[in-house]
Amino acid sequence: MSLMLFQNTISREIKLVGLGAYTRKSGGVRIKPAGPDTGIIFSHKDHTIEASIKNAVYGGSEMRTTVLQNGYRVICTEHLLAALSLAHVTNAEIELTDNDSPDEFEIPLFDGSAYHFYEALQSAGIEPNLDEDYQHKRVQKAFRIIEPIEVTQDGRSMTALPLDKYTTKDYFRLYVEIDYKNPAIGRQNVELTFDGIHKKDLECLLMSRTFCFKEDLIKLEKAGDQNIVDLASKYVMVIDEMGNPAKKLGGFKYFDEAVLHKTIDVIGDLSLLGYPIIGEVRAVKPGHEINQRMAMKIYLEAQKENGKAELVFID
Repeated sequence: MSLMLFQNTISREIKLVGLGAYTRKSGGVRIKPAGPDTGIIFSHKDHTIEASIKNAVYGGSEMRTTVLQNGYRVICTEHLLAALSLAHVTNAEIELTDNDSPDEFEIPLFDGSAYHFYEALQSAGIEPNLDEDYQHKRVQKAFRIIEPIEVTQDGRSMTALPLDKYTTKDYFRLYVEIDYKNPAIGRQNVELTFDGIHKKDLECLLMSRTFCFKEDLIKLEKAGDQNIVDLASKYVMVIDEMGNPAKKLGGFKYFDEAVLHKTIDVIGDLSLLGYPIIGEVRAVKPGHEINQRMAMKIYLEAQKENGKAELVFID
């Protein structure tokens, strides 16, 4: 069946400037309109980096997703990619400015959520990409899950399941569950249909912020990673063992903010596949490494002759 999914870009370019949490360097993100079938690409002077699972690298921390191509890396891409995905922007060039580092750029953290990126995209306006007949061009392909695909890691798991039936409004389902002993969070879960998110729920999802635990920062400090300790205390919501947040950033805005932010991370990381998923993904205790491993496994299964996923034409 045809899903009638369409390609979109933005009506005009926009620029956001902010501080990178890891590098603590200021950088500008200029998001530009792009033509059909471009996908999401980052550019910096002579470098072009495709936002693709083939270019994703795991940086040794559960706190970020990085893409690397031709020796240049872009750090902390997940919130921007999630915002683009939720805004249904399939084609855009993201020019990285105001940072002359020869080998890396960090996407600004802002308040640790995807909201600033999404708000900027909406202010620019979402515009259809047109085909040669001046019709709204469809997304060409999708990854269809045929058989269950599972990835596990240290008590975490992600499973991609096929859908017996799917429609234009119900082709991708996502279930995310977290379970922390910390009293501020405990066990939380969220379930959504990608094209069926209520406006209020979408706002909560976009405004959910990055969080971490004080004990994890202590471990990093002992390991000599003082840079992360400093940045987290200023820009990330740090929760102590009693469930108390750092006073500067305050506590959670709503009871399920933690699982909603983990959901944003999953959406951003899975978007590295470049095409929609037809299926259901169930994530238990997700993190950036296992998110990327799931995306890569779906990609690799689709390359096999009789794999558990297939890359299908949907136009």
